[in-house]
Amino acid sequence: MNRRVVLGVMLIVLAAFALGAGALRDRGVPRAEGRHDMRNEPSAGTRVPVGEQWPLGSVESTHGVASGDVSPSGALVWARASKPARMFVDLATSPSFRGARRFAAGTASSATDYTVTFRVRRLRPATLYHYRVWFSDLSRPWARSRPEAGTFKTAPSPSQKSAVRFAFGGDIGSSNYCRHSEYGYPIFHYMALRDPDFFVSLGDTIYADSGCASAGPDGWRNLPGNFPKVDDPSVDWTNRSQVEQTYLQHWRYTRADDRLAGFLAKIPIYSLWDDHEVMNDFGARWTEGNAQYPDRTGYRNLVAAGRQAFFSYGVLGRRKRDPLRQYRSFTWGRDLKLLITDSRSYRSRNEERDTPSARKTLLGAEQLAWLKKSLASATATWKVIACSVSVAVPTGSEQFGRDGWADGGTGNGFERELLDLLRFLDRHNVKNVVFITADLHFAQATRHSRDYDGDGDSLLFHEVVAGPLNARTRAPYWLDATTNPSSLYAEGNLFNFGLFQILPREGGKAILRAETVDSFGKTKPASVLFLKPL
Repeated sequence: MNRRVVLGVMLIVLAAFALGAGALRDRGVPRAEGRHDMRNEPSAGTRVPVGEQWPLGSVESTHGVASGDVSPSGALVWARASKPARMFVDLATSPSFRGARRFAAGTASSATDYTVTFRVRRLRPATLYHYRVWFSDLSRPWARSRPEAGTFKTAPSPSQKSAVRFAFGGDIGSSNYCRHSEYGYPIFHYMALRDPDFFVSLGDTIYADSGCASAGPDGWRNLPGNFPKVDDPSVDWTNRSQVEQTYLQHWRYTRADDRLAGFLAKIPIYSLWDDHEVMNDFGARWTEGNAQYPDRTGYRNLVAAGRQAFFSYGVLGRRKRDPLRQYRSFTWGRDLKLLITDSRSYRSRNEERDTPSARKTLLGAEQLAWLKKSLASATATWKVIACSVSVAVPTGSEQFGRDGWADGGTGNGFERELLDLLRFLDRHNVKNVVFITADLHFAQATRHSRDYDGDGDSLLFHEVVAGPLNARTRAPYWLDATTNPSSLYAEGNLFNFGLFQILPREGGKAILRAETVDSFGKTKPASVLFLKPL
């Protein structure tokens, strides 16, 4: 028999045996009160049998694969190598990878902690794509990593009537609630079971200023993280290399979790940052840190290193003309416009007074103008604004300044800019706006109705808060009265994520269904809302 035929038969038999063994393997945890059932969880990156020989052992893919910023015609693909290497991506519409397109995706180097984020273009709308990633050793190109596989679905075209389901949340790892020694981050298993089209990560994906010791609060047991807190006195902020490694150690630890890696291999992500990717209540424009650290120098190193680590691990691209810009928007069919904001890069100092002469800003003039124009021109039924800080709940403190829009009567929030935005929306009759936020460590849904432009008609919008995904929890607290909010649902002391569904109707506009889901995959009944478009 021809030698190639024999080799081909052997490979088919081995592949069939491997698939059979995977089907027989019970990876479950018996269900019991307070325990997580992990049966049928997605793997961190399916190993793909290929019809060619792969000399292994020189370079490895270390943290699975991920996709992000999907549009009707493109997506980002992400992976990390164990050393300097070239990344390749195979892309197909079939899990067999028949007729796959192969891309030379770039070089993994120390500048990005050996991560590569590659943009795939010329894709078809509303299509499920299969991709696999492998690395080739720079010094020995014939030595390759084992392939890691993932999937993503492109967005439908802006004119297409389409149902959309997406999850959102933030806050992972604060106050020593880190990767559980047995379950990791279990909420991502249950989020994957809801099969969202995408996930909006609302920031605080790491807590660089929090540690991960073995013993967590309330009996929580961590897989310990061998890294310092970035605000620990042992971390010299003037030592750029030490600061960089501190951030990267936090990111590697978080992204090494099997549940999270499995989720990211299956579900595309839209990422934004909040404060703990750098440090509590920070601003990227500031020349020095907030008043909590009055005697420490080297703050600009924190901002630069924290931002670089976020771009390396967050699965978002860089623009050639404005490589630090994060705010952007995406359309998902006829009924959803997603606007992703950046509340850290352009903000004024928190402790400044919010007076007319101060011209205090959370978004910065350019981003605010972009947001206004995008909302006024949007034709989608629902406009969802992803923001890392809340509209109506005061955060930060009176002493060091408010960290979000609401000032709670202290006069040092960012309410003037918020009111300017809402006045614009009222004047231009922009309807069906929903803010999604995290940061508060409890779940809440609020309705806001007020006449901002004096025409006698009120602007109605909603805010839905989700999280924490896996961090310290709080009980809900009071709302600032500026936007005339009313609470529709509020619940604390639970890990949770938000889930939205855009439900098209025959002969009418799409309804938005909102709910909060806990860390055992259960919908909180009181959280379910059906929002009808105006």
